[in-house]
Amino acid sequence: VSGLEILPTTSATTTNNTTAAAAATTPTEDGSEARTCTSAFIECYTYLNAIIGCLGKGFGFMQSDIRAKLELLQKHANARSSVSSVEELIQVEIDSNSLRTSTSAGRTVLRLTRALNFLVLFLGGLDEGSRSVYEVATSSYDSALRPHHSWVVKKLVGVALYAIPTREVLYERLKLDPSESPHFELPVAVFQRVEFRLSRFFVVNEIDDLK
Repeated sequence: VSGLEILPTTSATTTNNTTAAAAATTPTEDGSEARTCTSAFIECYTYLNAIIGCLGKGFGFMQSDIRAKLELLQKHANARSSVSSVEELIQVEIDSNSLRTSTSAGRTVLRLTRALNFLVLFLGGLDEGSRSVYEVATSSYDSALRPHHSWVVKKLVGVALYAIPTREVLYERLKLDPSESPHFELPVAVFQRVEFRLSRFFVVNEIDDLK
């Protein structure tokens, strides 16, 4: 599976990805509110997107969409090398009145944040172990993404969900032992903080309605 080499197949790999995630949540030295490091955010999301790739070919469109958004976010970061956080990238667009465009960093991050909510719910649900992968994925999608998707996308996701692998097959693809649990407790805790912080940023700035 594409990207499988960055999944948590070894303790070293897990540590590297968790370290990157922690970098995205490190408070500033002056004690002000923590910001989301753009490079760490992209690295963490690359790790998560590899997990989506293990959900089957039906989720290929979602994986491709996330990859495209990460590439777009990286372009924004490269164009503003003096800006290190996701929030600052968006603030620049707010100040320059360039936020409400189809390729803005703000619009891109908002959609990535919604997908991050789906992934946090999904991975956390897998660790609970009481429901099937299909049930966990369906409830996670209904809560995090379905309200924001068009009729066509909802139908595509519905088809993809019916073809989602069993827990045994999914864990084999992830190179995880199904008898061990939890597998995602630490990354879920970190990614949840990132998702909460970014979601709050959009709400506080009244830009959570970007089309």
